[in-house]
Amino acid sequence: HANIPRIYANTIGDIRGKLAIISDTMGIRKHFEKKSPNEDLKLQDLGMETEIQNNVIVFRPESDVEIKVSNKDWETMRDSFNKRHDSSSLADKAWLAWRLHIVFPDRVDELKLDDQLFQELKKRCESEFYDPGDISAPDERTYIVPLKMLYPTRIQEVNPVFTSQAALKELDRHRPNKDSIGQYFQYYMFLELLYPDQLVKPEEDYFEAFAAEMNKAKDKKDWHIFGSAAMNLKVLFPEKFKKEIEIRKKDWQGIKQALNKYREEKDWPSFSGMLIIIKSLTARKISFTDQGIEFDMPESRRDFKQQKKPRPERKNF
Repeated sequence: HANIPRIYANTIGDIRGKLAIISDTMGIRKHFEKKSPNEDLKLQDLGMETEIQNNVIVFRPESDVEIKVSNKDWETMRDSFNKRHDSSSLADKAWLAWRLHIVFPDRVDELKLDDQLFQELKKRCESEFYDPGDISAPDERTYIVPLKMLYPTRIQEVNPVFTSQAALKELDRHRPNKDSIGQYFQYYMFLELLYPDQLVKPEEDYFEAFAAEMNKAKDKKDWHIFGSAAMNLKVLFPEKFKKEIEIRKKDWQGIKQALNKYREEKDWPSFSGMLIIIKSLTARKISFTDQGIEFDMPESRRDFKQQKKPRPERKNF
């Protein structure tokens, strides 16, 4: 410590001057040397912006695994949706907005969720617009799901053609011992959100089917399918999931790599879809309510609009 100069200062100007002695060795002098003595010195001036300012959310599924979603990520997806508003298919617009609503509930007001979009979705929900023989595209049948999430106070205005009876038939069509369970979860979610009193809880063979799909995807390192199957298990069998399913550190690393790949490729639909998977798997609890889907997140979740912690009380010695 003998080489460190002892610094005494009585005024703000003195403090700023003395900081220069230290700053030369830290490479940050340029950030404040042009400041006048009466200007506030901010952390941003020292290149020390807080994590909350740079990141909308930080997921920490493991103590040494962080999955960060930056403010730039949010702005890019928001702008992508707002640009799609006039040009993309209705399905693309609706489901992108739905995903963004789930992952960033505190920033939905930045999306162009106007009456025009509501009326377009309502019209599609109330008309026969899909091929009844096509069982591969539940997005086209279940517009009412994003509609409920995006416009919860107006859902009573909609009289959808695709009914609970139709959804129950689709659930049966995708039983594990039939063609596949690939679309099962989406129809289940449709019923859970809109007709919970008519929903029959899945049987145990569904757990085995989704678990097998998850393990198969893990062997192939298909982390999106792996995460999706794990999320389905957690929602459909929450207690059994806790006891029997373990997502290891290397699995999270694979999920993180897949997310980063989507970011690099600017594949925002897949990126936002993966974020729903990550949020679901890191949530303590997932609930279906009158307002849609709610997540009980651990305290490590950080929001861009989260208030900063108050400074500790200054003590005079």
